[in-house]
Amino acid sequence: MNVCPGVISSGRPPPAAAHAPPARLPLLAVIVVLLALACGLALAQDDPPDLPPDGDGASFSGTLTSWDDASRAFTVRGAGDNEMTFTWTDTTTFDGRGRPVVAGGGPAPILRIPDPERGPPPGSRADPSWRNTGMRRPQGLAALTLCAALAGLGLLSPALADATSLEKQVREKTLSNGLKLIVLPRAGAPVVSCLMYADVGGVDENQNATGLAHVFEHMAFKGTDTIGTTDARKEQEALAKVDAAFLELRAERLRRPKPDEKRLAELQKAFEAAREAAQQYVVPNELGEILERAGAQGLNASTSWDQTRYFYSLPSNKLELWAATEADRFTNPVLREFYKEKDVVMEEKRMRESQPIIRLIDEYMPVAFKASMYRSFIIGHMSDLQGLTRQQAEEWFKTYYSAKNLTAVVVGDVNPDTAIPLLEKHLSKIPAGRKPDPLVTEEPPQRAEKRVVMEDPSQPMLIVGYKRPDITHPDDAVYDAIADILGNGRSSRLYRALVKEKQIALEAVAFTGLMSKYENLFLFLAVPNKGKTNAENEQAIYAEIERLKNEPVSAEELAGVKARAKAGFIAGLQSNMGLAQQLATAQNLLGDWREAFRALDRIDKVTAADVQRVAKATFTRNNRTVGMIENVAAAAKEAQ
Repeated sequence: MNVCPGVISSGRPPPAAAHAPPARLPLLAVIVVLLALACGLALAQDDPPDLPPDGDGASFSGTLTSWDDASRAFTVRGAGDNEMTFTWTDTTTFDGRGRPVVAGGGPAPILRIPDPERGPPPGSRADPSWRNTGMRRPQGLAALTLCAALAGLGLLSPALADATSLEKQVREKTLSNGLKLIVLPRAGAPVVSCLMYADVGGVDENQNATGLAHVFEHMAFKGTDTIGTTDARKEQEALAKVDAAFLELRAERLRRPKPDEKRLAELQKAFEAAREAAQQYVVPNELGEILERAGAQGLNASTSWDQTRYFYSLPSNKLELWAATEADRFTNPVLREFYKEKDVVMEEKRMRESQPIIRLIDEYMPVAFKASMYRSFIIGHMSDLQGLTRQQAEEWFKTYYSAKNLTAVVVGDVNPDTAIPLLEKHLSKIPAGRKPDPLVTEEPPQRAEKRVVMEDPSQPMLIVGYKRPDITHPDDAVYDAIADILGNGRSSRLYRALVKEKQIALEAVAFTGLMSKYENLFLFLAVPNKGKTNAENEQAIYAEIERLKNEPVSAEELAGVKARAKAGFIAGLQSNMGLAQQLATAQNLLGDWREAFRALDRIDKVTAADVQRVAKATFTRNNRTVGMIENVAAAAKEAQ
């Protein structure tokens, strides 16, 4: 369904080390991450960037020193106290003593866990439920190898049968307030993965208030009228004074033809004084500390264009704590430290804009989308962030965080017969509200090719995007198949043609699924090799597209697509949190959580004729938007 769904992860971020790039991460993986960041994203938990082998047979091994369940990043200390941070992918191996080994040995080595029940070494800071952490879909040869290995061992059918068994075990209930509850029991460690899904994201924002979905997500960790404060009544009085001071300050900032600088300085001083007065009633991070003392791991949240998710894992005997605190923060939130948190978000935006690829995407997306709010980055425009008020965030909460717009999912060591009444006891307290109306604005048909050329003294780069239908379209699986054929890994057509054969690109990739709910983009990215141009890469991409239109995909190539999809589906069953997210996403974007188990049926039905038909309909000149970075400094130097 979604090869690269985008989210911006915040709330309670993992340690800084967990965000460090894996060792010798290939250039394109870095670019894809930057592309995601440019749109206010971090790659989704169940699909991190591809991580090809670190050379031929090279490896790094050592002692696991830290683990973050939300980001799936772990740090390994090797010889000489050298530390490296990796992301859990199909290159990760644990030996019989629980030591991680990241090794090469092929185009895309598969995940191997000789002793999956042993887990990380005692005394490490690793999550005890590490073996249930989400794994991305194996790519290229890895998927074929995994499928062959499973089939050879007689495990392929049992693995798929396990999916059927899981589906039959899912229990659902719509509570009296309209909240959808989904519970999936799974034997294993005494841990549950819990997720609250709000059917709202950046696409629901309006001009003048971009970034609000993400800012509110931050605020959901600030506590309630009983958590995070020393005196709720006095704090509310102080917060009202902060709001009043900010409104005066904002009005002066927006004064035309220009603000009174002296008055502006006075109002800024008054605003800071009001913030300081309110801060005295704040108990910082009390909600997080309550949960962490109870054993919560991976406490975090994510905002994408289409959805907002709050998630973490905790001991199964603390399930009622999750239900009680979720009910509290989505019934009685107090948006304390709102303007302080805005400052954090604005600084995050400034840091991202220091990257050339981010500046390119900043220009590209509003050109690609004429009407849809997919044109606006999730992190928001700086002027909007500066002007957002706490009252706007409170209205956002009232509009989009009613029970009828929420889905709660619990996966793990849980008995539905006892868990559902317990969960209902607390979650039914969330006000029912009403389901927000669907968006009225639709992206109009694109009538002409659009081009964005950014001159910058940096690495040249090319983006080509084509409009494609939303996730509910019957051809959604066909787009996934096309992305796999053209640009998924080192065996893909683009990589073979542009990187290996013509050697005009350092990397080339195709993917879909940055957004899903409404009409969105099928994207190609290429990084020109030294001495080569964006124009050469662009024409080479079009040549591969024309080949796809005019020559039927071979039976062998299509079988590879389906094998990789099958391997990815099987791997995805290992993750409790990944399953929770898939169930919630399917329920909200596809209308039924059961659709999470229908992915293989859809990809199995894709034919070579489907691939040609969709390619011809989608990849047309008038349907594309091209963006590129042209290194004018380098060109000028060569001309001298």
